[in-house]
Amino acid sequence: MSVDSVALLIEQVLITMMTTDVVERSELGSLFEKLQFMEPGEESRQVENRIWEVWCGHEEPEAAEAMERVAAALNQGSLTDANEGLNLMVDRWPSWAEVWNKRATLRFVEERDVESMQDIERTLQLEPRHFGAISGFGQLCMRAGDVDSAVVAFERAVRLNPNFEDIRKAIAYLERELPRTLH
Repeated sequence: MSVDSVALLIEQVLITMMTTDVVERSELGSLFEKLQFMEPGEESRQVENRIWEVWCGHEEPEAAEAMERVAAALNQGSLTDANEGLNLMVDRWPSWAEVWNKRATLRFVEERDVESMQDIERTLQLEPRHFGAISGFGQLCMRAGDVDSAVVAFERAVRLNPNFEDIRKAIAYLERELPRTLH
């Protein structure tokens, strides 16, 4: 894929990230409201962990079991098994944001950046507050040499999740050390 195609994909994900709104009255909505105004620390990490539990959970036992198998494959470094499982899960449960995010993460590890960005875009269409996907997108932007888009993504991730201290440090470094251009 050409550099122009990657730049266009970065723009598409940025637009999705910035324009998709969520109005939700559920546990997840309450958790995000709470997390947004918390200081980094143990209590906010507990809220963050609960958000991950909700994202990784599913009402169908078969889906939850499939996610456990994929997580085990990833932990064991069996990327082929994880990839096969995630492809099946995306087909079977296409509205489950965390499946798309897990596959995006796997593709990032495999340096399949365009496919990873495509999966991140789908993740954010389904769950615009997915701070994991947003921070992963920032890393992909860095890998593509787009510092400005990386900073935009990292800033959004930190607004959603105050526990991202390393990302705060990365933002400060990028703003201080690397030249930036405006889109």
